[in-house]
Amino acid sequence: MIVYCGIRHFYIQHMRPHSDSPKQDEPLYILTHAGQTWDFSPELKQLGFSTKTPLSTVHHFGRAVQVLAIDLNDFYPYTEEWLEFPLQYTSYIEVEYPHAWYVQLPSEKLAQYFCADFAHYLEQRGASAIWGGGESKIVAKFAAHNLAQHHSGQIISSAETAEFLGRIPIHRLPLPEVDVLLKLGVSTLGELSKFPVQDLMSHFGPRAKVLQEIAQGKDPVPFQPRQMLEFSWGKDFTTAVDLYEPIAGPRLQPYLAAAGEYLSQKLKAVRKTAGKLVLNCGTEAQPDVTRQRKLKKPTADAKSIARIAGQLLPQAPLTHLKITVRDLEPAPADQLEIFQTPPPKAELRLDILEDLPAQIGMAVARRELVLEMWKELVL
Repeated sequence: MIVYCGIRHFYIQHMRPHSDSPKQDEPLYILTHAGQTWDFSPELKQLGFSTKTPLSTVHHFGRAVQVLAIDLNDFYPYTEEWLEFPLQYTSYIEVEYPHAWYVQLPSEKLAQYFCADFAHYLEQRGASAIWGGGESKIVAKFAAHNLAQHHSGQIISSAETAEFLGRIPIHRLPLPEVDVLLKLGVSTLGELSKFPVQDLMSHFGPRAKVLQEIAQGKDPVPFQPRQMLEFSWGKDFTTAVDLYEPIAGPRLQPYLAAAGEYLSQKLKAVRKTAGKLVLNCGTEAQPDVTRQRKLKKPTADAKSIARIAGQLLPQAPLTHLKITVRDLEPAPADQLEIFQTPPPKAELRLDILEDLPAQIGMAVARRELVLEMWKELVL
């Protein structure tokens, strides 16, 4: 099961303020990308503005309006902050845009729980979003865009998929072929899925098969989870041969040092630094404790990793501990030489050794020579 999540007004929310003027004097913003409207100040929606409104009709809404072009790459760092929530469920996440991503979950039931928790998470953050689930990415996205917001009622099961897609208007497809399809009398995805393939091919060529697969809920591009590189060190103290009991304080310090050294070596081997430290541990009173810290300065230093991990630990003796380094970044240029293994010393060639004069016998120190002479004279 795949769940699509899209944050409303993501770019406005994370856009850096341009002035310190009072809010009532601030201009309203319309943010564009590749010539299309991607986001706008929420106040504009109350005045009838939407992403489909032609920018040429926008002049003044009681406050100045500024149209700004944005670079999506500037907003991906904020995506990592939002992904902290779905990462509690799974690491199978595909990021479509900075504001939108897909989450793959093993069952429909878990997808229902995820949607309910996501609604609560948004409420806590005072944010707004759309979300929906289905057997494919395209079904999940249609569910998010076409169903009313509920806490857990936006999951389209496999049995409901055909009926649900059959009701979707064809103009909801963000494809250039829509206008031609409308002229052919195709008004819904259900009609498109049943349209003769040969007739579609006469208009769209090889794209005809792709269009029908989309109408049937099949993804043109399969789910592709992002590759998240991370390293972990873990220890269960209650089963360790030398312990068999929870530990804390000075007894725990050697293990923190070992964890720091292990993770440091792993990071240096791939020339990376860690931007976040995540701890999963447990005590007898709290079997499952998770704590994390985003580092102000990414590091691969063993002592720093061990020290930060120690600061995050509970005071009670630990039954188990797992330390994970995430948000890996390339090591700074001034650290690359430190991370590299020093080259081995070159050995002398045999032909050079053969040319050197050989020394026969053993040289005797001056002190030993004097002693031998005294023995010969006195004894």
